[in-house]
Amino acid sequence: ELDLWDDTRLRAGEQWDVEIKRALSQAGVVVALVSAGFLASTYVMKDELPAIVRAASDKQIQLLWVYVSSAAWKETPLKEFQATHDAKRPLALLSRPEQDEVLLSVAEQIKHATLRATRQFTSHSN
Repeated sequence: ELDLWDDTRLRAGEQWDVEIKRALSQAGVVVALVSAGFLASTYVMKDELPAIVRAASDKQIQLLWVYVSSAAWKETPLKEFQATHDAKRPLALLSRPEQDEVLLSVAEQIKHATLRATRQFTSHSN
């Protein structure tokens, strides 16, 4: 079974840091939508991204990152990981048909990554 998690699942009164860390610890695939706002977030840069990169480096998760809008990703650990599409041009600079093609490719990559992760978790639980 696939459980998609994002921070919109946080409810009033929950300890968001605890819930985010719990979700990351249980993830098989992480999709990072990279923009200037993403990289400007202190929480992302000090807590989330280091944990994600560590887990991806240790092969505990698969990191898929999508270059959404112009950002200094080359100054981050993301530079060590292949993007889901040509990182020379963020989605925001592509024409609508080009965006559609990239998003279709990203969706297929997410599908394949989640299927691999599901098989991996299934084999570990048996």
